[in-house]
Amino acid sequence: MSFLNLFKRPKPLSKKPRYRCPFYGFCTSLTYGKMLDQGKNQCGYFVFSYVLCRMELLGKRPDWNQCNLNTLQEKRARRKSMKNLTRRKIMVCPKEFYPGADKNWKGLSFGQWLRYVMSDKVERPSPKQD
Repeated sequence: MSFLNLFKRPKPLSKKPRYRCPFYGFCTSLTYGKMLDQGKNQCGYFVFSYVLCRMELLGKRPDWNQCNLNTLQEKRARRKSMKNLTRRKIMVCPKEFYPGADKNWKGLSFGQWLRYVMSDKVERPSPKQD
């Protein structure tokens, strides 16, 4: 992936409502260097285990800006995991961006995914889908 591609704003090939969280619905595999779209309430922030979204378990709407994992104290404690996501060039593979016929598609950079999923242009799940 070229340096300039990291800043391109990719466009989804299909529409999928997403919560305002880059980790919701993903599992993270450092072995394969990917965050894989699971489509369920898994939290991909936890790299070596399967953990459900804490916000959803508490009956709240998932939102990274409101998440208790997105605090200064928690960031310090988990800095190593976050560095692994960027240092290892973890690629995010959301289903709505997957070009089925392209076997060489590696995914989006974490930065591209973060900008996309946190933007106001992304459709959010309706309260009925929560």
